[in-house]
Amino acid sequence: FAEMDKDGDGSITIETFERSMDDERVIAYFNALKLDVSDARTLFRLLDVDSSDEVNIVEFLTGCARLQGEARSLDTKIMRWQ
Repeated sequence: FAEMDKDGDGSITIETFERSMDDERVIAYFNALKLDVSDARTLFRLLDVDSSDEVNIVEFLTGCARLQGEARSLDTKIMRWQ
């Protein structure tokens, strides 16, 4: 989060988030969580739970954990179905 929050105000905007997707460290972080960053705008909207057009550290951390959990849960369900 700190890598994206360049001005240190404790939140990031969609523009900041999209620019951060050019940083290999940020991409590596999301890849480690198995979160797809190919659609940065959609990912940002999913993290921005209060629709404030900004994501703070709490939204970011809880959102990443929630999305990571949902992805794994979905993967498990798909594997069971197959």
